[in-house]
Amino acid sequence: MGAARGGVRRVRREALVACMTCPLCKGLLREATAITECLHTFCKECIMEKIDDEEVDHCPVCNIDLGCDPEEKLR
Repeated sequence: MGAARGGVRRVRREALVACMTCPLCKGLLREATAITECLHTFCKECIMEKIDDEEVDHCPVCNIDLGCDPEEKLR
């Protein structure tokens, strides 16, 4: 990270893009939705599709268990 100047902190573009990228579709986050258990963030449509259509009950990134109703763990 860059040095702060006048209260502004420089951030590398790559770091910023990584924080704004959905790990499922690899695009910029649309309606960012986080899993409360691990704080991994996805596009709302991507994570809902993963949970509903593929019946996934864990985080696609870290594999943490989301229990029997994974949608309750989304914010």
